[in-house]
This record gives sequence, structure tokens and C-alpha cells, in this order.
Amino acid sequence: VIGGINEKGKVSTQTNVFDPQSNTWSKGPKLPGSGIAGFGVSAWSIDGDLYACGVRGKLLRLNDEGSAWEDVGRVETPRFFHQLVPAPHGGLMVVGGASEDGHLATIERVEIENTTKN
Repeated sequence: VIGGINEKGKVSTQTNVFDPQSNTWSKGPKLPGSGIAGFGVSAWSIDGDLYACGVRGKLLRLNDEGSAWEDVGRVETPRFFHQLVPAPHGGLMVVGGASEDGHLATIERVEIENTTKN
């Protein structure tokens, strides 16, 4: 579970991880930022890497240790309630969603920048 609205009605940057083997939940690393940074986040896993993108327009990757989020790209039009899907030949497609200007019917490709991942 990545971001969202907490039990007090406030936007949260908290992440929670479910382990199906032990049927338990644990806290994950918070998303970077504050305020609405955790609102309307979309996420997708590619080749074992978890990516997330929210209203601030940053594409984030969960690091190999699962302890922090790395900035690995940026979308041209920041949005929320969008969908991330794998793009042909690498990268991610950012589909639809909403922005401060209203609903979006656009699709954008975002390349994943080099990280320290081997």
C-alpha cells in the first residue's frame, strides 16, 4: 500500500508491505516529500523492481534493500490517479489521471534513469 489517505483524513506518505507467506503487514519506507506527495500514487513492478509515481511527477524506484525510494525519472505532466504500465523496449507509460487543470486523456512515456542498481 503506497500513500493515500490515513484514518484521520490526511494525505499520507506511508507505505505498508504485505507478506503473503506469514500473512502479516509491516511498514515500508515513506515516500519522499510531504503534503500531497502521497496522493493518488500509481505503482508497477518491472523485473522485480517497484516503481511509483505521484502528484509531484517524480518516478521513484524502491531501492534493492527495500529501505528507501530513489528518484529515477520525471513525467512531463505531473498527475494523480493515473496508471503506470510497462512501455515497449523499457521505460513506463503514464496513462490518464488528473492534474490541477482537470482530467487528462494523455499518455506519456517516461524513461528510467540510471541508478546505482547493477
